[in-house]
Amino acid sequence: PKNDHASASTELYLYQTWARPNLVAGAFRTSTDPLTGAVTRTATPANTFYGSLEAMDADLDSAFQKAVNFADDDGTGGFAGIAPVGNAFLRAVQTGVATRDMWAPDASSDGLLDLWFDDGTHASKYGSYLSALTLFGTLTGLDPALLGANEIAARDL
Repeated sequence: PKNDHASASTELYLYQTWARPNLVAGAFRTSTDPLTGAVTRTATPANTFYGSLEAMDADLDSAFQKAVNFADDDGTGGFAGIAPVGNAFLRAVQTGVATRDMWAPDASSDGLLDLWFDDGTHASKYGSYLSALTLFGTLTGLDPALLGANEIAARDL
C-alpha cells in the first residue's frame, strides 16, 4: 500500500556489518552470564566458518552489494548506497589500529583498540564509535577525520 508519509527525497542506506572474530579460525566458545552479562572464554574451540577476517569481509561485501543490486531491480530506486562499517573495521585491523585476534594472549595489553565486545560478535565502545564515524562520513559525504582529536560536539550533545 501507498505510504502517504513517504518522502521521495529520503535516501536509504544499508549498514554493512563487520567480520566476526567468533566465526574466524582460532576462535573459542564463550559463555555469557545471564545475570551480569560477563563473558568468559572457554578452552573449547568454536565452530568457525572463515579462515580470516578478510575472507568473511569479502563475503559480506558481496552479499551487501547483491542486496543493493536486487533492490535496484524493482524500479523503486532501491538503496542510495552501503555504509561500509565492516570495511572500516577491517581497515582498522589491517593498518594496525585495532586488534586482529581478540583471543591472543597479549590482546588486552597490545596497545591496540578492541573493536569487538568480549563475545566476538558485537561492537565494543570503540567499534561503535568507528561505526558512528563511518555512518557520519557515508551520510554527509564529509571525511570524519576532519573532526580532529579535540572535537567535542558529541560530548556536548
